[in-house]
Amino acid sequence: MRRTALPQPTKKRQSPLATLSPTGFRPAIGQTVQVTSGQLAGMRGVVIEIGNPSRCIVQLDGVAVGVFLAINCKWLRRAPRPRT
Repeated sequence: MRRTALPQPTKKRQSPLATLSPTGFRPAIGQTVQVTSGQLAGMRGVVIEIGNPSRCIVQLDGVAVGVFLAINCKWLRRAPRPRT
């Protein structure tokens, strides 16, 4: 009996920055963002780091200094500019 090798599945990995949220928004470090869903909905903050392709480290306004939160990037959007 002859052995044949089965084709191995290939895993194509995208670069971390190639992942987009459903809205097409990709936050950048230093950008002001707003949380769109969950208990923190409506809060604004600044993106400190993009660690995992799907998670952003955000420092929220109104939270103690030095407290950073890891939030899924799909729950963030660009914060609207304040009206003058």
